[in-house]
Amino acid sequence: EFCFNKQERYHFHQENRKFEKGSILSGREIEILLLIKRGLETRAIAEKLDISIHTVDKHRKNMLERTGARDTTMLLQICEMGKII
Repeated sequence: EFCFNKQERYHFHQENRKFEKGSILSGREIEILLLIKRGLETRAIAEKLDISIHTVDKHRKNMLERTGARDTTMLLQICEMGKII
């Protein structure tokens, strides 16, 4: 993923082998990722966003799969390098 500015983000869509406009992560996933970056644990994130712990875990799993990261630390590094967060 890369961006020209905060509004124009592009990511490489592996299946179609082309760049598409839009973030690889949803707005809610970015929100969760920023809370993870601040050091909040899953339970605290769930309470803050008024969602279940399972939903937070599912978002995290989806983000790991889409970015190819093997763990949350790598996920944060990839998203910072790609200017996603």
